[in-house]
This record gives sequence, structure tokens and C-alpha cells, in this order.
Amino acid sequence: MKKYVFLILIWLLVIFTGFVKISSELPDFIKDKSSIKVTYNSKPFNLKFETSKYIIYLNNQALTNIKNSIVNTFNYLYKKIIDEKNYITDKIRNFLLISNIIFVDTSTSTYGIIYFI
Repeated sequence: MKKYVFLILIWLLVIFTGFVKISSELPDFIKDKSSIKVTYNSKPFNLKFETSKYIIYLNNQALTNIKNSIVNTFNYLYKKIIDEKNYITDKIRNFLLISNIIFVDTSTSTYGIIYFI
């Protein structure tokens, strides 16, 4: 069964490669009338699919953009989580101070509570 899956994947790869190669080498006047335009260059690597509404491109810049987007999203989420944690911690501290409750040993992040009578 595994060898059939492997053969089908190889077959699909050959078909896809042939489609990209032939479509990218078509003259511009044929590409202009087509609903799907394919542009391919091997050096530098650039693969672009154009339809009437969308453009899908794969190149070195696309990978860099994806990496930057992931890093920016992660940093934004991390900052928001830290800000929210600090906000909640400050609210709890203020509530406890207003209620005459004092923290003990905050330097080790373990909180003890003393109640005044």
C-alpha cells in the first residue's frame, strides 16, 4: 500500500511540474487570455499563480514574510498576555492593600497574607 501512495505522489509531482513548466513558457498573448497565469523562474526562485481575483506567489521573500508575520504575532500575543497579567496582579495588590492585608516576601513571588484586627 505504501508503494502505491509513493508512486501516486511521484506521479502528481511530475504532472504538477509539467503544468508549471509548460504554463510558464507560454507566450504572453496566450497567458493574457487564460484564466490562470503561471510564472516560474528557477534562479532566483519565483513561482506565481495569478487568477482573476487572487495572486499566489512562492519565493524567498514569501518565506521571509511568513516568518516575520509569525514572529510579530507571537511577540504581540506575548506582550498582551504580560500586560494583562500585570494589570490583574496590580488590581489584586490594590484590593489587598485597601483591605488592610499586607503581602509577605514578594521578592520570591510567594505571597503570605497578614490580617489586621
